[in-house]
Amino acid sequence: MNSLIFIAPQGYSIAQFTERARQRWAIREESEDHCIIEDGVRHTILSRDSGVRNEYDDEELATVLAVMPRPEFFTFEFNDFDYGKEVAAELVDDRAIMVDDDHGKIMGGAEFSNTLRETPDWDWR
Repeated sequence: MNSLIFIAPQGYSIAQFTERARQRWAIREESEDHCIIEDGVRHTILSRDSGVRNEYDDEELATVLAVMPRPEFFTFEFNDFDYGKEVAAELVDDRAIMVDDDHGKIMGGAEFSNTLRETPDWDWR
């Protein structure tokens, strides 16, 4: 599985992420803390994960807190890289969101989304 970390302001909900995806994909098992977004064979999993904060080193956490003083962390996992990029572009297209590519780069959600759309073969890994 591939993964990204989505960082949102306190109180941001799974439903706020998925409202941008509902028109295109099936949303299953949606709750306050978890959902599966699928197109039949391929799927992604979005989960609230407060434990992620503990995995950040001081410098990474300071980068996040400078922009978002009360963040909530979500993991986004996907079994198909191209499908994951497509779904991620929809979910994080919001200036309130940050994306951690889990490879040393943290960027704004709208910037991440625009990069995915403008450079379809972009591979952040």
